[in-house]
Amino acid sequence: GGGCLPTTLAGEFNLYPNPNNGMFTIDVPNANDQSLNIDIYSVLGKHVRSIQSKPGVALPIQLDDFTKGTYMIQIRGNDFIMNQNFVVE
Repeated sequence: GGGCLPTTLAGEFNLYPNPNNGMFTIDVPNANDQSLNIDIYSVLGKHVRSIQSKPGVALPIQLDDFTKGTYMIQIRGNDFIMNQNFVVE
């Protein structure tokens, strides 16, 4: 029907290692989208990184200048949003 919000929250995705030193890999989920938007936020909600990725790949991410702490990574497609926390130590 109409009026469906495109925010079916899918389950978690693999992010490893976690905790990490700022270098980690995420298993980007399979999706119908051509590309997915990946955003990283600090625990305070500050946007710190934007990445685009094809679905269904293992994506290495390197955060050089990040302070230690908890971050949230969000993967957005046309019809889903996935969030996961990770720790840089």
